[in-house]
Amino acid sequence: MQYVRVHIRQIFGARFARLRACLVLPIAILLGSSVPAASQYMPDAAAPANAAKAPAGRQVPAAPRPDLATSGKATFTGSELRNRFEALEEGLRNGEKTPADADAFYQKLISVLEARRQDLRVALDGPRSPVDQLKSAPRKEGPVAAPGTEPPQDAATVRDLTSIVVSLSDLRLQLLPALTPELRRRVTGPGLTGIHELRGEVETAILYLRYVALQMQDELAYWQARTVVAPLLLIGGVLELAVALFVFYWWRRWAAKAFPRWRGRLQEARPRSRRKLRLARFLWYLDEVRSPLEWLLLASVFFAVIGFQKVPDFENHIWPVPRWILLAWFVIALFKTIASRGGAGLLGDQAPGLCLRSLRLVAAWLLLLGFGLELARVYTGEGTFHAWVWGVFELLVLPVLLLLIIWWRPEVFRQLDGQQQPPEWVREAIRQQKGLRSYWGAAVGGVYLIAFRLMQYFLRGLSGIERGRRVLAALSRRGAERQSVSQGIEGGAPISAELRARLLDSQGKIYETAARTELAQLVELVEQGRVGFAAVIAEQGGGKSLLLQRLASLCEGNTVVFDCPPGGYEAFERAFASALGISGQELSPAMFAEYLQKSGTRAVAIDNFHRLVRPVMGGQKDLDRVSDLVKDIGVRALWVAALNQAAWDYISRARAHRLILDRFLELPPWTEEQIGELIDLRCSEAGVSPDFGQLVLPHQVDYPQDALEEQNREGIFRMIWDAADGNPSVAMRLWVDSLVVNGDGKMVVCMPPEPATREVEGVHFTVLLVLRIIIRAELVSREDIIESLRFSEGEVDNAMYFLLGRGWIEELNGRYRVSWTWFRAVTRVLARKNLLSR
Repeated sequence: MQYVRVHIRQIFGARFARLRACLVLPIAILLGSSVPAASQYMPDAAAPANAAKAPAGRQVPAAPRPDLATSGKATFTGSELRNRFEALEEGLRNGEKTPADADAFYQKLISVLEARRQDLRVALDGPRSPVDQLKSAPRKEGPVAAPGTEPPQDAATVRDLTSIVVSLSDLRLQLLPALTPELRRRVTGPGLTGIHELRGEVETAILYLRYVALQMQDELAYWQARTVVAPLLLIGGVLELAVALFVFYWWRRWAAKAFPRWRGRLQEARPRSRRKLRLARFLWYLDEVRSPLEWLLLASVFFAVIGFQKVPDFENHIWPVPRWILLAWFVIALFKTIASRGGAGLLGDQAPGLCLRSLRLVAAWLLLLGFGLELARVYTGEGTFHAWVWGVFELLVLPVLLLLIIWWRPEVFRQLDGQQQPPEWVREAIRQQKGLRSYWGAAVGGVYLIAFRLMQYFLRGLSGIERGRRVLAALSRRGAERQSVSQGIEGGAPISAELRARLLDSQGKIYETAARTELAQLVELVEQGRVGFAAVIAEQGGGKSLLLQRLASLCEGNTVVFDCPPGGYEAFERAFASALGISGQELSPAMFAEYLQKSGTRAVAIDNFHRLVRPVMGGQKDLDRVSDLVKDIGVRALWVAALNQAAWDYISRARAHRLILDRFLELPPWTEEQIGELIDLRCSEAGVSPDFGQLVLPHQVDYPQDALEEQNREGIFRMIWDAADGNPSVAMRLWVDSLVVNGDGKMVVCMPPEPATREVEGVHFTVLLVLRIIIRAELVSREDIIESLRFSEGEVDNAMYFLLGRGWIEELNGRYRVSWTWFRAVTRVLARKNLLSR
């Protein structure tokens, strides 16, 4: 082999030798490092001359391997430039040096770098190995070299000289940020200085690639030598690549059949849940775009298995090319997949093809930009060539934008014509839709539509969380109030009391969506025959009565449901007997037990159980008597007690240990969708269909511009849900308060009233304490309020007179409760002042 190479050089000369090195390059990639561990057994076969000069028992250390794209990794021994640069950096940090000093040093560095490049160019003409001794060659004619440009004394081989050139190039890149802005603009700009610097960077990259090709010859010779010594290691490397190729081939054949089969099973599965449909859609997308991902993984495995012993930087220079090619392939496949599924972009669902074509153009610009910047960074660093690539793509922005405007001009004008309330500056820009001014109008309108769609996506994401929906509800209310005032929209007469009662009271249909989990737990306890107490806790009006009705409907014939009236233990006993159908004056635990056993009752549900407790000292005695009654009855049944959250806070601290709770269920607030479904159910029962068209609400993100009725309905339900804090009873009263009859006799929907918390916050503290007692007891007498607060009768009477006059509380059979109109405002203020837990 050595004999053949010598004769080739003698016949064809140095140029053909360089061509041969380039032809050997791909062979060395495939064969160069099949055996990564062979270096510990074989000496460097490509440097016999250098090894011969070394003293016995010592080896010549290898010169540091240069990295063109990474600063500070390659240095050269004895150079004053590196020391002067470090001193310059220190002086700039301390203020002893100025950017002008950096400019002077840069000129010195450039002159030295040009001379070293000339030396390397001469040195690369003819050597067979990077460790060959430098040949003396005359310099090319040119201007007188600056001081310090004499041939280096510490570069004995081509490898040493290459290391010096690369190190000086890195030093130049490090120095660029320290230059004055004027010189930095000239160095990286398109002027004569920039062209000169660009030519130097390109020449440095070419010289380094020539040096890499020279190294590959050493790598090939090294591979031949270690193959003779350790052939099993070569076989191991080949087997690794063979296994990788086999797995790659097997996976592609298997995935081509497995992905459609999985997707078909998910689509045929019943019930068809949203999660299964999303997974099936994801598998379809993955199946369409998996080819570039598979090839990218195979290329990564190839570079991981094939190690480069002599040329560690070669992989860094080669890998970006296939990576960006495969990335571009992936993007094209993804856009093709989206187009085949009918996807659209930011500017609307009416032009999916146009939007995808625009996205392809923008994606191509971004991919080419990234590819160009990556190649510039790898081969020349972030210097002049890197700045030129960025500048070229900045100039390409203008034709790309102009092309997008030409494509989108008709579509932008069409979509803007469908906008309900575009800003004035947008209307002014789109008035001229012909001629050159129309392109400017299309650009302005396109920016507005993109911003509008982005805002919609943001608001849609915001509406996915509870706090975000509350923010949207508040924004919708404020916007609707402003628009109603500006347009002079008037209200109407309230609906009749009879219709109001029909809307508030169920006519037989039971809403079955809320608290499904809690209901399932109660049904499970009843079916298991559990004995003991189960507490159902919720805010007043939070759906406890509805839950007990649904429990009775599911456990028909096995459940007794009754309401606990105010009045203590005697009233409770009479209500219990009435629910069982017991008549007569004498009631006893044995009588209750007999009726429960005859009817086969397995669950007794007590609504408003908190009414047994008085908010005074010793007010839990009736609760203890009921607990004793349950023990005396002794029937195997589950007792379900529904209590208000405000009352449970102090009952649990005083008497929960006597109830021996088997399960504690706290009902969650109703969601926005559940509130809307309840309103629709009650309207359907009452036979009314109000008109939402009179409202002027901001556009909702989930509905198109022409769905005015539907988006107003969604906006009103969201406002009601937010104002009620998920309380269905409060929500229904807000709903009936928002219904009015206009002058034409038509029932329309207006803005629901907002809880006036500001009025409640400004009252005297005594009034707040009275409200706290009433909220906790739900129904409470005047005497219990006085005894609980231990205030004088006059002080309590004044507070109650104030509350009755404002309509905050109402009297019912000699007892007082907070009116539903003011319930939410009162509870919010009490919770804010730490007088009520929420």
